[in-house]
Amino acid sequence: MTTQALASYSPLDVVAIITQESTGVSHRIVGFAEDSFINVERDSGTWSHNTGADNFSTRTYMANTSGKATLSLQQGSPSNDVLMALHLRDAASRNSSGIFSIIIKDGSGRSVYSSSQAYIGVVPNSPFGKEAGTRDWVINCTAVDTYLGGNSLVNPEDVDTLAALDVNVDTAWVR
Repeated sequence: MTTQALASYSPLDVVAIITQESTGVSHRIVGFAEDSFINVERDSGTWSHNTGADNFSTRTYMANTSGKATLSLQQGSPSNDVLMALHLRDAASRNSSGIFSIIIKDGSGRSVYSSSQAYIGVVPNSPFGKEAGTRDWVINCTAVDTYLGGNSLVNPEDVDTLAALDVNVDTAWVR
């Protein structure tokens, strides 16, 4: 079978939601920058690799699933106020009450990233210029649950392959 040759992506359908249990606050981030506006990265690879002098190799599983989500916001975004308030409250309390959860989901695809323990470690740089700039908020995540999926419909052959790998594809994505 052939794989579908056209996928669809809509930046309008990418959402980032922050929820803070201690305050009951839930906020959908708005006012993203024009180009690259969310970047999720892990702090460590899943495996490290070591090769000895005799070319014998060993890989080591790295349990570290921490990471960062960088949210690039327009200077005028009201989410800057919410993120700053979360940071200030966390710094003032200096305990775990400032921790929040974050979920990032591509609604036009199957990618989802989440962390139940996140915080803002550094206030972003604040450049001012001729045009309105951006603010890059780095959200530190203790553990990032990651599912990086595609944005196209999946043919039955691929559904079978994914099922063999213990991945269930929602029927809305099957062609």
